[in-house]
Amino acid sequence: MVPGDCSLPKIGLSPSDYVMLTQQVNIILHLAATVRFDEKINIAVPMNIGGTKEIIDLCRACVNLKSIVYLSTAYSNCNRKYIEECFYDPPLEYDGVINILATVDEAVMEVIKPK
Repeated sequence: MVPGDCSLPKIGLSPSDYVMLTQQVNIILHLAATVRFDEKINIAVPMNIGGTKEIIDLCRACVNLKSIVYLSTAYSNCNRKYIEECFYDPPLEYDGVINILATVDEAVMEVIKPK
């Protein structure tokens, strides 16, 4: 096990640890997330969305990767009355969400978040 922080670029690993993982790992388990439904969005997005992006980037760099196992909550598309077994397009792309978080005051985020 290698400690890291999936909310950071290259999951917070040292360059040597990152390279070691890309060369030696063949299975990745992605189990990191915040599951607090009342978490501040500026914490939840980097952890849950950004962290998953960082793990996918690591997976793409792995030369011997056979499998990635991703654990998630079933809480998605909560704005829909019925959820079908299909892929839904996101309302915003990841980069758009990050740009909003970087430019909008936290007080504004509290006002516009769903209740």
